[in-house]
Amino acid sequence: MCQYWTSTMFTKEVAGTANALAAGWGNLGGGMTQVVMGSILFPLFRAIFDYHSTDTFEQAATRSWRTICIIPAILTFIFGIMIIRTSDDCPKGNYAKMKKLGLINEVSVSKSMMTAFKD
Repeated sequence: MCQYWTSTMFTKEVAGTANALAAGWGNLGGGMTQVVMGSILFPLFRAIFDYHSTDTFEQAATRSWRTICIIPAILTFIFGIMIIRTSDDCPKGNYAKMKKLGLINEVSVSKSMMTAFKD
C-alpha cells in the first residue's frame, strides 16, 4: 500500500528514493512498536492486571499482551485518518480544488472504465 502511494505521489525520477525512504521509516516504526510494546507497555499492563484481578500470573500476562496489541491498531487508524485529511490527492494538488478552478476536466466513471477496457 505504501509503495503504491509513494509511486503515485512522486515523479518517476524520485519514486525509487521515496519508496526506499518510506520502507525505511516503516521498518523503523515496526521495530520501535515492538520495543515499546515489549519493554514499556507489557510490564505496565501486566502489573495493572496482576494488581487488580484474581488471575494467576500467566493469565495476567496473557491478558496484558492481548490488551496492548490493540494500541498500535488504534494509533494506525488515527494516523491513517490524519493522512487522508491532510495530504493532497495528487502531486499537483487536491482534485476537488483543481476541478473547481477548471484545471482538470470532469471524467465520468463509465468513460474511464471503457478506456481501461479498450487498453
